[in-house]
Amino acid sequence: MKNDQFNSLINEAYTDIMKRTAAIQRLKMLTPEAIEALDSFSCYNGHIWMTTKDRKSLHAVRPCFGKLEWDKSVEASSDNPAMQYSAADGPVRLILKCAELPPTCKIVEEEVEIPAQPAVEARMEKRLVVKCNEPEPVEVTQ
Repeated sequence: MKNDQFNSLINEAYTDIMKRTAAIQRLKMLTPEAIEALDSFSCYNGHIWMTTKDRKSLHAVRPCFGKLEWDKSVEASSDNPAMQYSAADGPVRLILKCAELPPTCKIVEEEVEIPAQPAVEARMEKRLVVKCNEPEPVEVTQ
């Protein structure tokens, strides 16, 4: 093994340890009420995935992490869409999935244009989007 390969592996291991340490610190921020509100959680490679059943549980968990800027998206799987909130907190990515949509949101089907790529022509396709009382709809990831 060459010296620069070895140093690269050491740097990767150090980065992994730092991400894990940061993730543990974030999990320590959860209150007992927030822990009770979680359906599940997992932690891997600097990401913390958490799920809740309803908005009340969501509102018990999110404030534990302070004033982060959360990105909102919708995850559609069969007939059960879920809101997904994610935020970067230093080296850690927090992902919080809530099975209940906000009361001001609804899922609608829209036709969107898919721009042409170098080897593919442009086309139209139907996608589900969540429309809330916001200027832009949130696109559904499947």
